[in-house]
Parts: sequence; structure tokens; C-alpha cells
Amino acid sequence: MSVKRVLHVVRRMDVSGGAERLISELVRHEPGHQVLVYDGGESFYDLGQPLMRAQGILGALWWILTHKRRFDVVHLHLFPSIYFSMILGRSCVVHEHNTGNRRRAYQIFRPVEWLVYRRARAVIAISQAAADALVQWVGGLPRLCVLPNFVPDLAVGQPSEPAACIHDCQETRHEIRLLMVASLTPKKNHAFMLQVLAALPTAFVLHLVGEGPLRDELVRQAGELGVMDRIHFHGAERDVARHYRTADLCVLTSNWEGFGLVAIEAAQFGIPTVVPNVPGLRDFVPDKRFLIQEREPAVWAKRILELRSVASDDTVQSTYREAAKAFSLQAYLVKLDAAYA
Repeated sequence: MSVKRVLHVVRRMDVSGGAERLISELVRHEPGHQVLVYDGGESFYDLGQPLMRAQGILGALWWILTHKRRFDVVHLHLFPSIYFSMILGRSCVVHEHNTGNRRRAYQIFRPVEWLVYRRARAVIAISQAAADALVQWVGGLPRLCVLPNFVPDLAVGQPSEPAACIHDCQETRHEIRLLMVASLTPKKNHAFMLQVLAALPTAFVLHLVGEGPLRDELVRQAGELGVMDRIHFHGAERDVARHYRTADLCVLTSNWEGFGLVAIEAAQFGIPTVVPNVPGLRDFVPDKRFLIQEREPAVWAKRILELRSVASDDTVQSTYREAAKAFSLQAYLVKLDAAYA
């Protein structure tokens, strides 16, 4: 079965999350894919086509019910959109983007979500960790498949200036650039990275790409730690490639992740990412030296000092570039079509 007409349903697209990024790339590359939103403003990412809109969650459900004959599959993303499966049944697919959420702290949601995931034609989990966490929450699912996200090749069309030249320029400025691409939310644990930065020599500078509700709090904490002059807040950006190209090393301190998309993006440029040993991140570490077990700022600082030179090794960079190739759009579409069928 080759599915051509797909409706992606998500609450909003004017944020820079991983789910929204995935949807935008599918819609932009596959003419038969469209997206319906029922909240927020215009899409943060380029869709290549206008958003379809409904008024509120009930309006979205009504829109789907009155137009679903136009589509082979209704693809539901994130809460509360996934709850539509209780009505849509086998005409929909539910996409699990995280290893956890706040609802799982309340047992009242368990029987409801037991039904949500079983009504769908299929459930797609973005990593084995996300699948395992879901099964632990609602039990075994007969139509659950693990499909890691694809990662658009950000290196295509980028200037071919060797990374070594960029790093040489940084050395003349006596600056070692650490890059963290992550929303400024509790899940990403930026506060820990600020403590790590405070334990590093002053030559290390942290560049933060992402926006979120914790920005003011992080600025305050950076001031208290005396590292504000070594941090650059860039906000949410569409063009993250320019940051990857000039980074010496990437870091990600998340408490959990559904899928380490930004680590794979960095790998396309040959840049390793230092990550904690948590589900969703440990699945993609081509070189285990960049995986840290402990959650101690001093341990991280010491390891980053050691890894700074390792990251510029040609063999390490080649290993990361090669590993990133496994997450291509073409390979993803073949597996997605099988999940739809």
C-alpha cells in the first residue's frame, strides 16, 4: 500500500519543537501531506504551503470528520490531538514523540490512554526508549512500531570552508565555542550546563540556540554564577547550520529526550555532542567517550576539557558524519509508508 494523502494534526506549528520540525519537513517534501492546526500563529518552519486551520480542539475534530474522505491517513501528533483516535479509530495513526509527559504522573489518565493508543491503525514511537516507556504506561500494543525521526541534511549547500580553518580563527580569539540547541524549558536542564560552564576555564563560551519560558531565570542564574559574559542567547533560529559550523563541541544536558535530533544535526557537520546517559540520547552516541554517566558539574567540566581536542580529530568527525547518514528522509519514508499500511 502506498499512502499518498496524509493529514497531520497538531495543536500549533509556531513553535520550534522536534515534532513540529518533523511535520514541516514531511509536508514540504511530500505533496500529498498537509497539516491542520487549531491554535497559535503561522508556522515557525517553512511548509511550502499554507496551514489549514480550525477553531479550537472541537473545531478541529469537526473539520477532520467532515473532510477525512480526502485523506488516506489522519496522522495525530502530541496531546491533545492524539485523543482524536478514540473517535477516528483505524483511519488514524498516533505518533509518540516523547519518553514521558506530565499526564503519566496521574493514574486517572492510564485507562483513557490505554484506549487512545489501541484505537489507532498504528502507533509510531520515535525511539526504542519512547516505545518502552509507552508500553510501561499502557501495556503491550499490537501495532506499535519504532521509527526514529529523519534529520534533514543541514550540511547540503553550506559553505565548504574546512572546520579546521574556523577553529583556527576561534583560537586567535582565545574562544572555545560550546553549542547547545534546545528550548529553554526544564526538560533540557540548562541550569546544570551553567554550572558546568562556571567550572570551565574562561576561554569556554556557551552559545544557546532556543527560546522558552526559562530565559529570564537562566539569565539570573548566569549572573549569580558569574558567567553571563560567557553566554550568548540567540533565541529560536531557523538557520542553525551556521551555529553548527562554528562550534568546537556541542552539549545537551536534557533530563530525558524522545529522540536526540540536534545531536544528529551536529553530527552532519562532524561535530560530536556531549550527552548524559538518559533514554533518547544514549541511542545515538557513535563514540562512547562523549556519553557521561555522572550528573556532576565538575565531572562534565573535566570531560569537556578532555574531549575538546578529541572532537577535532578527523577520524572522530568522519565517524559522526557517517553515523548521521542513517537518518535520511528517503529511508524514513519507506518505513513510514509501511507503518501507515
